[in-house]
Amino acid sequence: LRKQTFMSEELAAIHREKYVEHRLYFFLQFLKRHFGKEIKKEHYLIAVPITHEELASAVNSTRPTITKLLTKMIDKSQVVYQQNGKNRWIILKPLFFPAAEPF
Repeated sequence: LRKQTFMSEELAAIHREKYVEHRLYFFLQFLKRHFGKEIKKEHYLIAVPITHEELASAVNSTRPTITKLLTKMIDKSQVVYQQNGKNRWIILKPLFFPAAEPF
């Protein structure tokens, strides 16, 4: 029960972030902490099948915005996708906190 309460508080804090970039960053970090598996130094596999639509819902955004932000993270080599059958899993590389201004 204590762990669930802590997770709920973490998610509430994520939702209070002003910018969607920050909410996405913190939500990916949340997934890394709770479901990630370190596959090499500072590279984490999030083996939870999650769609862009589900990510958008989790961070109170839209699917096109999440797709745009994830594409930026892929271009910066902060995120990689790994295909596993029908599932596409996220691999987080060391992330840098996004800029304070909205995109």
